[in-house]
Amino acid sequence: MICWDVQYADPARGLALRGAELILMPIWGGSEPLARARAIENHVFLASSGYDFPSLVIDPKGETLARTEEDGTVATATVDLNRRYVDEWLGDMRAGFFRALRGDVAVDPRKY
Repeated sequence: MICWDVQYADPARGLALRGAELILMPIWGGSEPLARARAIENHVFLASSGYDFPSLVIDPKGETLARTEEDGTVATATVDLNRRYVDEWLGDMRAGFFRALRGDVAVDPRKY
């Protein structure tokens, strides 16, 4: 994903539906709450490399694993792609979430 893609749910959803577990997002400016939302709503890690935006590594629950505010610096974190982030009251929703998505809504990130 790049830059303006953070404003829309579909690019991240399209990547997650194709099996992405980590989304890389170079960005200039943007919305940190929306970046966090893309990680949460798709149950993926999201790593941003920002200019005028923090470089972040966010986990599937929206928690910040690493952060840097200074341009030209790197935020690093070790992520375990085998770990499942389980909702206390729903269990492991990653697989169930994608089965429950509305299939009648087209997702094509190339349109954006």
